[in-house]
Amino acid sequence: GAVDTAVGSLRDVWHDFSLAAYNDSNAHVADQFYQWDHDPNGFRNTSLPRSPRNIIDVNLQGAKSVDLSPSLYNVFKKIASGEAGNAPIYRLANVVVDLKFTDANVRRAVLTNDAASPGASGDLKIWAVQRINGTWKTPEDWTAKKEKVFCRDKPEERIDELVLIYSNGNTIGRNLDSDSYYDLDGIGDPTNAQTPKLRASTFPCGRWTGNTRVRFDFDLGGFAEYTAHVTLERTEDQTGEPIDETLLGATLIPRPGTSTATVQVVNLGSSTGCMESIDLASGPIAPMEARIGVEFVNGTFAGGGITVIQNTVHTVTCAGSDPIVVTGPAPSSWLIFPQAGAPIDADGRSINGSETIRLAGGTQISEWHLQAERQ
Repeated sequence: GAVDTAVGSLRDVWHDFSLAAYNDSNAHVADQFYQWDHDPNGFRNTSLPRSPRNIIDVNLQGAKSVDLSPSLYNVFKKIASGEAGNAPIYRLANVVVDLKFTDANVRRAVLTNDAASPGASGDLKIWAVQRINGTWKTPEDWTAKKEKVFCRDKPEERIDELVLIYSNGNTIGRNLDSDSYYDLDGIGDPTNAQTPKLRASTFPCGRWTGNTRVRFDFDLGGFAEYTAHVTLERTEDQTGEPIDETLLGATLIPRPGTSTATVQVVNLGSSTGCMESIDLASGPIAPMEARIGVEFVNGTFAGGGITVIQNTVHTVTCAGSDPIVVTGPAPSSWLIFPQAGAPIDADGRSINGSETIRLAGGTQISEWHLQAERQ
């Protein structure tokens, strides 16, 4: 009442205070107190160093993936058995967690914020302070952000450190009644609690570059061979559309100006008396001439690519006739993944493999050698 009259909304003032209390006087992020009276104290320099459980090292320890959700829950859970709630944020109080990404092998990190929603209680505010690729960014309000995915292969998403400040601006509750604290685990189930959850993995999420080859050996003699040097990237990186981070996969397409395919057909036999050969030719690969599906959970690639190369030289030879030479388009089926998909290699950064299958009229050999880029 009286306080609200004097300062406006005390709840809103408290949320602003919670961010100002971060007070990073070294990097000068949300450092109003330092600017005001050169006070270096705050969450950054004082509270966090004294509360090691609030600092989490995002490190795979040699594994392909890690789930740090239990460590995050541990930051929020009540310390003493006599305290109210399971993972409480008490009225006019804060809980701060500092995630430090110290492992260069972490390529993808997914933060799930179950407490966040557009209709979240006005008492709860979630601030995010990010250091991306060595630079601290302006703090953001993540109260309505349900999920955030960092692709550390991309410089603009290469998260080095993430500080989350959970603020409870409740000005009404008293004592230890349930209306005086915001419980992120109201049912006593850490697995389904609203505490933030973080999963990190080695799975690359940027571009892939490499070489592919498909060869068909005809039973009657000769071969058709198609190759490519290609750079693949997510469809959204070209279209500018927002990425739906709730999906468990992605679609990769060729990057314009970086991909080239070849075609060559040498025909040495025919059941009809005529043979067609195509001189070795090359041409650019257009973005929509390949669609590669990437499945994040199992780490598999599926799909293929086919490019129509223009102005290729075709020679048709029939028994008893002179060869006929014409110029025209020719398809190059430069990538064919197995139907079941091709798994990413054990290093988590490359995909190499081959498949040999029998088809009508000959044998098909497919090869692929792709490497994840760190931009």
